Amino acid sequence: MASSTVRAGSDKWEALGPFASAATVEAISRPEGGSLLLVSSPETVGGFWSGGLGGTWRVIVPPTRCPVTTCLVGSHADPRRWWLSTGALSEAHESGIFRTDDKGSTWQRLATEPAPGESFRSVCAHREGRFLVAVTAEGSMQVSRDGGDTWKFEDLTADREVADGGATFHDARLEHGDRPVRVVAFAQHGNALFAATAGVWYPGNPPVITAGQGVLRSTDNGSTWHDASGDLPNLDVRTLAVDPDGPCLYAGLRGGSVHRLAL
Repeated sequence: MASSTVRAGSDKWEALGPFASAATVEAISRPEGGSLLLVSSPETVGGFWSGGLGGTWRVIVPPTRCPVTTCLVGSHADPRRWWLSTGALSEAHESGIFRTDDKGSTWQRLATEPAPGESFRSVCAHREGRFLVAVTAEGSMQVSRDGGDTWKFEDLTADREVADGGATFHDARLEHGDRPVRVVAFAQHGNALFAATAGVWYPGNPPVITAGQGVLRSTDNGSTWHDASGDLPNLDVRTLAVDPDGPCLYAGLRGGSVHRLAL
């Protein structure tokens, strides 16, 4: 796929919170049904949850000895069940996958450990909540097919068969001016594809610093991209989530804020 330059545009975003100025929103979970919104933020230890899609927020207290919450995801089948992945800053901390069935009041550590020297980066759940995938920052992956009771390592280097032999995979590159754009998350709604872009520091002499370019939108399978950042206060966007019950897109920003865009 040819390189494409981001074109300017304007969209109106609604600020939802939680506005922890020293934090970064790393993940947003919006389970279908009800009005639950979950936000993970490593700098605030656990994260936040809202039972009214951002009307009010409550702090999530993670399990003990787990100061870094790397991801938080809710169950589509049961609004009380959440899964949480934690990272490790030192040997005194634990990296693991935890589950709560009472909205974070108590946590159960699941029977899985990251590979030696690795730390869990994210966890995601299928709609029914039985199929889970946990990925480490170093690239290994574990899968559970029973809601987290048992886990199995998956070999990401093994040959995989896809329906069209891989014919639909193309090399893609986004540019803003003469610099590449760092894409950290994707989301899809109908025929629209959204990309979250974040700032990045490239080592060198002198080092190269590339700012985030906000949220980008493509309606032609990624051939061209348009700016969808509108009035976002910060273009360092770390995560995206589509509302399964309504035409809305959520964006999490560096600076601890969550914003919603009507689609």
